[in-house]
Amino acid sequence: MNALLLIFQHPHKVKRLRLSWKCKPKPYTIPPLMNDNITLVLNGFFALKNLDKLQVVEAINEYFDSNDRDPIRAKANERFSQIDTAAPNFKCPCCER
Repeated sequence: MNALLLIFQHPHKVKRLRLSWKCKPKPYTIPPLMNDNITLVLNGFFALKNLDKLQVVEAINEYFDSNDRDPIRAKANERFSQIDTAAPNFKCPCCER
């Protein structure tokens, strides 16, 4: 049972008050209405190494925190165009295909 124990100190006595609640915090669950594209991207994100995940989150935060997103998108598109995805030895870090 989840409980919160509070101790109130009075000059002459200590009073304990125990508050409890029945609701348990729910673990994170993937929203049931995710479309296939979101499911694929999220699954690929989970397959990344932790440092790569951190960089993805930082890049997304930078994108959403910016008022002018076009330069960020252009920089990402330019970087993506430098990767030869048609090369025979190319392997996706998310799905390994």
